[in-house]
Amino acid sequence: MNQLNKSIFTRTACFCEENVFLLLKHKIIPDPSKTFAVFVSNPLKSVPIWRQSKGDPVVWDYHVFALIPDPENEQEMLVLDLDSTLPFPSPLQQYMDEACPVLRDNSYKRFYRLIRGSEYIQTFASDRRHMKAVDQAGNPVWNAEPPAYAPVQTETSKFNLDRYWTMGPEDVGKIEAGFGSVYDEDTFRRVLCR
Repeated sequence: MNQLNKSIFTRTACFCEENVFLLLKHKIIPDPSKTFAVFVSNPLKSVPIWRQSKGDPVVWDYHVFALIPDPENEQEMLVLDLDSTLPFPSPLQQYMDEACPVLRDNSYKRFYRLIRGSEYIQTFASDRRHMKAVDQAGNPVWNAEPPAYAPVQTETSKFNLDRYWTMGPEDVGKIEAGFGSVYDEDTFRRVLCR
């Protein structure tokens, strides 16, 4: 996968969900039905991820990366994380070991929502309301500079990002059309890391 270089993809800091959406739509990415968007979060919206360009670790409210099959061994998955300092792409096992190591503190326990790339491209919508705040004068302000392109929307939704990042123990094993399935950390590693 030498042709994959971060510089060919659109990246806006703090908008990983949109970065992955655009990445999965990129012409260089193979058949989106064989790819995945992966949301990482928990009920507290507080998940540490190591090897991030913003720090090591960064405690995100949620994080999103893409999975694609390794063209040299389609049984293995590669991680495309535009916010990571790990090699691009990274083997999933390496990414999990270095960016998402198993934690002893259960309050930071991670959950993973796995959405087929083709479904994510069709269903994801965000008007970016989650990145807006109000300053002391009552004026709307951005928590981070938004992308220059228009917000991603579908015919039926302007915002459904919360359905992707909301997950906890009660969601494990549930499959929701367009929104994938949720795994706890142990199951995600057992099923996807070979």
